[in-house]
Amino acid sequence: QPQVEIYPVQSGSLPQTDRLVCAVMDFYPPELEVKWLKNGQEETEHVVSTKVMQ
Repeated sequence: QPQVEIYPVQSGSLPQTDRLVCAVMDFYPPELEVKWLKNGQEETEHVVSTKVMQ
């Protein structure tokens, strides 16, 4: 069963959170697509993805 964690990240001295991180673990097969939605619409601007980490 895949596990998903989403958590806020602060950068710099800003008091508010300006980033979200999504970590997906324990999934198989290793092909996986994660999408961010904002108000029901896919958010593609300022989205960074990484390859599968071992």
